[in-house]
Amino acid sequence: MTTRIWRAKRRIGAAALVALIGSTLASASPVTAAGHEDSRLAGADRYETAAALAADRPCLGAAAVVNGSNFPDGLAAASTGLPVLLVQQDSVPAATADYLEWCAGHVVVIGGESVVSPDVVDDIMTITGGGTVERLAGDDRYSTAVAVAEWGGGACDVILATGENFPDALAAGSLSYAAQAPILLTSGSALRADVKAWLADNMGHFGDCDLDVPTVHIVGGTSAVPASIETEINTMGIDTNRIAGANRYETAVAVAETLEALQGGAYCAVLVNGNGFADALAAGPWAGWYSCSIQLTKVDSIPATTAAWHASHCEGLAGRISVAGGTAVVSDAVHIGAIAAATCTPVELTATVSTTDSGNATWTVWNASTGDCDSDTVRLTGIDGSGAGGFAGNGWVIDVSEGDVNAVTELDYDTKYLEVSIDVDAEDGMTAAQFVEIWNGLSEANLLFAASVGEGGGTWASGDGFGESWSDSGCDGTATAFIDQTISMTFNQAVTVADFSVAGDEDVELASWDGEGDAYTIVMVTAASSTGLVVPGAAVLYAAACSVAFPSVCTDPMAEWDIG
Repeated sequence: MTTRIWRAKRRIGAAALVALIGSTLASASPVTAAGHEDSRLAGADRYETAAALAADRPCLGAAAVVNGSNFPDGLAAASTGLPVLLVQQDSVPAATADYLEWCAGHVVVIGGESVVSPDVVDDIMTITGGGTVERLAGDDRYSTAVAVAEWGGGACDVILATGENFPDALAAGSLSYAAQAPILLTSGSALRADVKAWLADNMGHFGDCDLDVPTVHIVGGTSAVPASIETEINTMGIDTNRIAGANRYETAVAVAETLEALQGGAYCAVLVNGNGFADALAAGPWAGWYSCSIQLTKVDSIPATTAAWHASHCEGLAGRISVAGGTAVVSDAVHIGAIAAATCTPVELTATVSTTDSGNATWTVWNASTGDCDSDTVRLTGIDGSGAGGFAGNGWVIDVSEGDVNAVTELDYDTKYLEVSIDVDAEDGMTAAQFVEIWNGLSEANLLFAASVGEGGGTWASGDGFGESWSDSGCDGTATAFIDQTISMTFNQAVTVADFSVAGDEDVELASWDGEGDAYTIVMVTAASSTGLVVPGAAVLYAAACSVAFPSVCTDPMAEWDIG
C-alpha cells in the first residue's frame, strides 16, 4: 500500500444525527470564516469556555456532552459534528445547563457511567424539558471511540491517534469535523481487535471514496503510533497517510496543512493551549464549523513553527485568528503575536535614478571645397558652464566663413547663433593647428566652444571655404550631448510587476525594462534635452506590483513612489 496526501471528499452528516434532528442538519451546513473577526472565546473556567464556543455557532438543536476533567472520551467527540459541552462526573455546571436549556432537544453523552453518572443524565433530561439523551460508551476510551464511530456510520476516511495522550487527537478535531472522519484511538504496537474490526467492517462502504480507496490518516509520529500499526492497516487493503511533526506543535501545523488541502485554503485559525486538553475538547467542533485549523501554542509564547505557519498564510488569516480559553491559558501577547505574524507585509518600493552623461556637443569644421566632412579637421566642443555646455550645445548654430580678419561677427544667445570670420593665409594655406590657435584667441567664441585639432587634421587654401557640421550630419568625430538614465526599482519582497510609468515632463519616456524578483531596472529613452530628463525629487514613478508569495497583496493600482 502507499502513503498519500489527503484527498478532498465530503459526505452528508451521520445518518443517526439526521434521524435525531431532521431537516436542521441539512440547513446548517458549515460556513467559512468570512467576516469572522479576531476574537477570544472564553469563560471563567473550562465549562464556561465550552459553552461560549457552542453559543458562537448556530443552534443545531443537539449537543454532545463529555467529562471536562478527563480527556479520553472527549477525544472522539469532534467527529459527531455537534457542539461539545463539558460536565463533571456528578453534576452539570451552570454554563452547560444554560446552553442545553436553550439549544438541545437531543443530547449525546460520550463516555460510561464512571465519567458521566446516571444522575447527570437525569439532570440533562430535566434541563432540556424532557429532551432525549443517548449514551455512546465502551469499556474504555478505545471502545468508546469505536462506539462514536459506529454511531456515525461508514466512512471513507478515519483519523487514528494515540489514546495515551491528548495533543495529536485534539489537533485533529477540526479535520475530523471537516472530513466527517471518526477519530479512533490506539496504543501499543498493534491494532486493538475492536478497532481493527470496525475498520474492516466500515471503511470504504459509504460509496463515494475518492478512487474507491479508503484511507486512515495517522496523526502523530511513530513514537505515538508505531510503524507496525501502519503496516497492519496497509495489509487490510487500506491506505495510510501519516500527518506528523517533530512535536505536538509541528503536528498541529501538519494537520492544518492537510485541512487546507481538503478545504482549498486556510480560512482561519483558533489558538489553544497545547499543554491542556479542556479548551481544545470544545474547540474542535467550533473550529470545524468555521473551517479553522487548531493551532497549539504555549501560554506566553508562540512556537516557531506555529508562527511561521501564520506568516505563510497571511492572505487567508487576516482578521480571522481566534483564541479558545482565557488569558491564563493563552495570553493576549500570544494572540497579538499570532495576528502580527499573519499580517502580510505590504509591497513597498524604493526607486533611484542613475545618470550617464555623454559630455558636451561637438562640432566639426572641415574643408568645404572638398565636400569631405569626414576629414574632421577641427573640433569645436561646448565648454562646461557656458551657454553652449551640456544640452545647450545641441541647439547652437555655428557659421565659420573666410574673411579678411579674425573676428566674431555675430553672437546671439536668444537664437543660439555664432558667426565667426577667419582670415585664411592665401599664400601658405591654414593648418588645423593655426585654426585652433585663432579660434581659442577670439574672446567671445572661446567662451562658448573650445577648438582642438580633429582626427583628420589638414589645411585650407585661400578660397577653399569652411564646412561645419554636428551630429545631425553624420560626420565622423561629431557628437550630440545626451544623457542615458536608468531607474532602479527595489522592492521589499519578490514581486510581479504589472505596470509602471514615470511622470514628469511630457518628453520622459520608457525605452525598456527588465528584472526579476525584488529588483527591476528601467532604461529611459536617451535624453537630448533637459525636458527629457528624470529629475530626482521632481519626477515620480507609478508602479503596480503584487507579491509573489501572496498574490493578493498588491500595491494600490499604480501607486505613486518618489524617485531619489
